[in-house]
Amino acid sequence: MPARFDHHPSTPNGRPRPDQDDRRPPPYREYAPAPHLAGVVACYWTYGGGADVVPSEGVGPDFVVPDGCMDLLFDLSEGTGHIVGAMTEPLVVERSPSDKLLGVRFRPGAAGALVGEPAHRFTDRVVPVRDADTPLPRTVTERLCEAAETGHEMDELDALVGRAWLDARPRHDPRALTAASLVADRRGRLSVTELATAVGLGRRQLERRFLATVGVPPRTALRVARFQAALIGLQRDRDKPLSWIALDAGYHDQAHFTREFRRLAGETPGAYRARRRHSG
Repeated sequence: MPARFDHHPSTPNGRPRPDQDDRRPPPYREYAPAPHLAGVVACYWTYGGGADVVPSEGVGPDFVVPDGCMDLLFDLSEGTGHIVGAMTEPLVVERSPSDKLLGVRFRPGAAGALVGEPAHRFTDRVVPVRDADTPLPRTVTERLCEAAETGHEMDELDALVGRAWLDARPRHDPRALTAASLVADRRGRLSVTELATAVGLGRRQLERRFLATVGVPPRTALRVARFQAALIGLQRDRDKPLSWIALDAGYHDQAHFTREFRRLAGETPGAYRARRRHSG
């Protein structure tokens, strides 16, 4: 599972740690989609929840890092919906105890058919759903707000996303989707040429179709996949030497690892590890 939000306390995929106090639910939680959507949706997620959530450290920032995915983001407290494009750089997002967010994290490439335009037009942008030509109904936010009142928002997401995915089928690019899956499955450990050969496309064809479907060029997607592998390694193996984590994730050496990690996380691997330790 790609790791995007980096707040504490959490496991690499953002779920609460087993030793976390159950009386203080975490502001961020992930939920599995219906089985028939598992190839499309990486997870549904919620953030906040108003008075039902007690922030672990009060109000503060969350570090959001690239993970190769696009999200649908609904603010149930404000009644708004947005498309969050694939990211190529980190963001710091201020959070509030009154936040009540509901999101859909699509698998890399899966959202490209749903946004109504080439995915690269959303890269590093947050666009209102109402401004995009998506197969989602115009009343999607209202329907989710109503479903949340009775605790059925995940069922409503299954229905809305499932229907939209079927309606968007003419826009699907199977080869670009296969390429995106290969990048994730191989954790970025292949070249653009190898990727193009694997899906039966020329390099230029792959780059054009991948950009339209995923939102970033194949080379960027490979970098993000390696970064995600390293990020999970850092979270899982807190005492493992950084040079070993670099090699495990497919970097040439620790200098290459440090340079790429800083570009995508906004800090060095050592600083990231120290901050995680300090925060618990």
